[in-house]
Amino acid sequence: MEERYYSEPEEENMRYYQYPEPPRKSSGGQILTVILAVLLTFLLAVGATVIIMTTTLGFRREIKSKTDIQQIDPDYLIGEVDIMKIVPRTAGDEEAEKLEAKKLEEIVRHLYESYYRNLTRSDIYKALGLGLIEQQDSPYTYYLTAEDYTQIRTEMGGSYVGIGASVNAPEPGRYVIFDVLENSPAEKAGLLADDEFVSVDNMLVTSFTDLNDLANHIKGKEGTAVTIEFYRPSTKENYTVQIIRANVNTVDVTVSMINDQVGYCYMREFTGTFAAQFEKGMHELMEKGAKQIVFDLRENPGGDAHQLVLALDMLLPGGVIATLKGRSEGKPIEDVWESTDWMIVPKDVEFVCLVSNRSASAAELFAGALRDHGRTVIIGEQTYGKGSGTAFFPLADGSAVNITIFQYYLPSGELIEGRGLKPNLEISLPQELRSTSVRRLTRAEDTQLKAALDYLGVSGLYPTATPKPTLTPTPGPKTTTPTAEPTDPSTTAKPTVTPSNPPTTVTPSSTGKATPTPTPAPTKGSGS
Repeated sequence: MEERYYSEPEEENMRYYQYPEPPRKSSGGQILTVILAVLLTFLLAVGATVIIMTTTLGFRREIKSKTDIQQIDPDYLIGEVDIMKIVPRTAGDEEAEKLEAKKLEEIVRHLYESYYRNLTRSDIYKALGLGLIEQQDSPYTYYLTAEDYTQIRTEMGGSYVGIGASVNAPEPGRYVIFDVLENSPAEKAGLLADDEFVSVDNMLVTSFTDLNDLANHIKGKEGTAVTIEFYRPSTKENYTVQIIRANVNTVDVTVSMINDQVGYCYMREFTGTFAAQFEKGMHELMEKGAKQIVFDLRENPGGDAHQLVLALDMLLPGGVIATLKGRSEGKPIEDVWESTDWMIVPKDVEFVCLVSNRSASAAELFAGALRDHGRTVIIGEQTYGKGSGTAFFPLADGSAVNITIFQYYLPSGELIEGRGLKPNLEISLPQELRSTSVRRLTRAEDTQLKAALDYLGVSGLYPTATPKPTLTPTPGPKTTTPTAEPTDPSTTAKPTVTPSNPPTTVTPSSTGKATPTPTPAPTKGSGS
């Protein structure tokens, strides 16, 4: 069997990334997820974005000689920024353009002359730039500081210095561990999913502004220590541990055999090393005789779409994976991502994809492309619905702006932006288990995996977690309010399983170019 272990793409500007949306302070209870000490792998209980690492697509500032901030010509965005050398005038828009330019002139003048504190030109430039970004209707167009931009690129390499825990913010001021990476400093220290941070180096977490602020306090240099106090709901005790920061290599693909014919593949995220891990995993399952594979994408927020295409290349014959439609350099673009005819998994191997409302971006495209080629059924929950692409554009000071530049369509022509994928078989985990990492669920608790195995006509064990160290409670009063006791599973009603489409009739979709359809604006609840 031919082996082609993939590494990093040769050129950075050929790397396709997918990320979830950034933190927005106005979003209140929106759940964000971050791999601590690296910043923002926002694994919202929702949301992801396609990000293309590329060079600037023709947008740049031109400087003119203007000295008086009050003398703003309608042809200029403000003083020194020549908008007409960037944005061509639209026929029929002249009057509206002049009116808006005049209004901008008046706003700048009034702020400069009357605001209670002095504003410099740099203040106004910055405010206009950030305001312009925030005014766009795509929630995935946003600004990144130089620090954030560096960290998010570092993380996608597949390793980073930190403690190896994923955290979400179910509400302002609360930070709960969602998952702990295997063999990470956090796991060795005894941290578990559902543990809630109380303090970091004796700073109460209520003093942090957001999840990013928390991450910045936990990150640090390799070999240095961070002291973390946390509350554990299962024991109703506080614990304090000292963790030595270390280089954490993320394991994005974990495979095992459920029985002698059914393989299981947990897919954490599409980082820069995903394809190599995935190929090795598929070879392992094939060598062990897998005739059926369950792909678990329930916690996958997306990632590097280049790695996604390589992975699908191992599972699909030649054909369309996705069609992209958007703009570049001021002009409409259309592109097609395709797989080749190279496959390492035989076409008679049966697939099932497990998804949840946290499955986003590349994870949705992975499941959707396999479904449209007739290679899988999808079981679980309606996915997040992130079907638009963005590009990182580095700025002069090392910061960056992320701009939505295209939408992608599945091979069938379906646009999932704001909609998500509807599973063939809809089933949710019990409410009390929805915040628990699927890798920590017991066989009895994981009703979604059980549904997949039932569909395949088998039953088996779900991988169990490694035993954790014993911890001694921190003396003194509790500093967080204990969360509600989990509901007794024996009293929890079984979820109703309602097929959205008969799972026994999976038909390949057309692999021709997609025909786009109108897209409603994405609607996302504050708690999703």
